[in-house]
Amino acid sequence: MKKLIILTLFIFLIAVFCSCGVSGQPTAQEEQTTSAEEQEPVQEEETEAEQDEQAEETPAPSTSKFDQYNVISFEATNKGVDEWGFLTYDIKMTNNGDFAVTLVSPVVDFLDADGNILYTTYPQTQSNLKPGASVSEEAIASSDDFDFNLLSEVIIDNYSYYTVGLDKDYFLDINTLAKRADIYDA
Repeated sequence: MKKLIILTLFIFLIAVFCSCGVSGQPTAQEEQTTSAEEQEPVQEEETEAEQDEQAEETPAPSTSKFDQYNVISFEATNKGVDEWGFLTYDIKMTNNGDFAVTLVSPVVDFLDADGNILYTTYPQTQSNLKPGASVSEEAIASSDDFDFNLLSEVIIDNYSYYTVGLDKDYFLDINTLAKRADIYDA
């Protein structure tokens, strides 16, 4: 039993004296590692600052997703109110892109003089629109939907479509006010 206690005490003392820096005093290797670690964040900050500086000097690319995929132009023509009390606008859609699209669906907002939305409708074309092609659909509102006397303007602020014949088909939602194009796999 005495031998076991002496052996345990001996191992304990060896461990204390040979603890390689556990005594609270860092070894030379630990000091070098600590110094290098302390310097790394400074180098990273300089690199980030350099990147920020380079980003400010580099002009933005001329084509964004919005510019690339905002390919449909719209023209709204008032056709008047028919004998049943429906206000009809002819919405001409033209594909100005270099790829075909289908199921073009504009969001047509009827606005008052203050820009408030009185009514919204979503006409949709079933046609495939090749580059340069146009098609018209009707945006219709009933006198039950809003007072036509309040109407000041008709705008298309958002539209969606599917691509046809690209490497894969996509569904796109284009927000013309926010200048944003959301692209989804079809």
